Amino acid sequence: MKKLLLFAMIGVSLILTSCLGETDTQFSGMPLSYITRTEGGTVFARTIDGLAITSSSIKNLTPGTFVVITYSWNEKTNTVTEDNIYDVTVTNIDGPIEQSSIAHNAAPVQTPKIPLKDFQPFLYNSNIYNAGEYFDYHIFYSYQTDESDKGQLKFYKSEETDISDNKLVIDARWEASAFGKDSEKGASGAVKIKSIMDEFLAGSSSTEYKTLQVTFQYFEKGNDGKITLKKSQPYSMVISKEKQ
Repeated sequence: MKKLLLFAMIGVSLILTSCLGETDTQFSGMPLSYITRTEGGTVFARTIDGLAITSSSIKNLTPGTFVVITYSWNEKTNTVTEDNIYDVTVTNIDGPIEQSSIAHNAAPVQTPKIPLKDFQPFLYNSNIYNAGEYFDYHIFYSYQTDESDKGQLKFYKSEETDISDNKLVIDARWEASAFGKDSEKGASGAVKIKSIMDEFLAGSSSTEYKTLQVTFQYFEKGNDGKITLKKSQPYSMVISKEKQ
């Protein structure tokens, strides 16, 4: 799951092949996907690029989880259901990834400080992708640590956050947990930040958009072995009440 963010950026690849004047439609992908169900109870996956897909293996997944699905669809061998869901061929499913919500309090003092390696955040942008409410107000990420214990990455609203200036600073801290994962092998997750977004949108009209500058702070070990607090580059995130 270390490559979650790479997978999340991969959409559907449309391939048209022709044979004797005929054209076959094929597509494949390896997208981050949210598992949900139709009103009739059919379990399916909504990919980050907005496609609805299902299969016998997808139907066995738990609704409400995020996974990465490697799949393909060919009009000659696959079908589309009455609910307009593509019945695909699945070759691999990674996940589910860990999920959490951001804490509104400042990050606790950590002793000793535990550094992260390869921390990569991915902010879902509904202006680029078309997956709808399932992905809105989530930050997806991957990371590693040198810790051999199980643990989980937790997120806190930093005291440096400035709502009046549309500036959100998030502190990421790895904390040991018997229910966590072996982070030295790499872990991925999704943190829901809607409660923080509500603070930025308070007093806004339903059609007003705001562009937040989101920065992450986490401990990192330098080449000299010293552990310091690193601040990431700012990421833009567009929010509005209209999307809620």
